[in-house]
Amino acid sequence: MLTFHSSKGLEFPLVAIPDANMQTEEEKQDEKACLLYVAMTRATQELIVLERAG
Repeated sequence: MLTFHSSKGLEFPLVAIPDANMQTEEEKQDEKACLLYVAMTRATQELIVLERAG
């Protein structure tokens, strides 16, 4: 298990993102979107993205 920050430059066959909720303060949305993009692009074969309902 790694943080989004520490996964930069690495690749994995499977990446799971357990809470991809983008609802946050407006100032932080761009930063959160960039980190989510980094995390999602680490997957080479399979990507699992979950979003908490509510």
